[in-house]
Amino acid sequence: KSSFAFGGIIGYQFIPEIALEASYTDLGKIRYHSNNVVIGGFGTANAFADLDGKAKGPTVSIIGALPLGPQWEVYARAGIFFSKVTLDATVSLSTGGATGTSSQSGNSVDPLAGVGFAWKPYKQLKIRAEYTRYSNVGDKDKTGEINIDTFNVGVTYAFQ
Repeated sequence: KSSFAFGGIIGYQFIPEIALEASYTDLGKIRYHSNNVVIGGFGTANAFADLDGKAKGPTVSIIGALPLGPQWEVYARAGIFFSKVTLDATVSLSTGGATGTSSQSGNSVDPLAGVGFAWKPYKQLKIRAEYTRYSNVGDKDKTGEINIDTFNVGVTYAFQ
């Protein structure tokens, strides 16, 4: 499902084609809801399960850009995501009112890669559109791992 992700970046451009960026990224929330019928020796009951997951943390990336002219460029990003993943689960049965909750979190260091393009309407301003994949986000043993794909649009300002 889709979610709203946000973040902020700071970086340094060594030459027009190479930059280093650090950011803090919140990849939003994933929600899963299940409604099933459980059949057992004592009859049937409706079973409900809700799972909320979120991932956030700092990133460090290197950017390689290819200018397409004075106002356009395409670029690629490679880096790492220092993630904190939190999962909250609630399970309940309609018969007897039994409810259980659990919360788990884990930290991991995960690779990320992206591609995008930028439009430079003014000397110091860029408007960027980018696809980024965060791979194997989460702690394998505590929260499980998931690949997260994002498409984002942002604005950068260069102090010169």
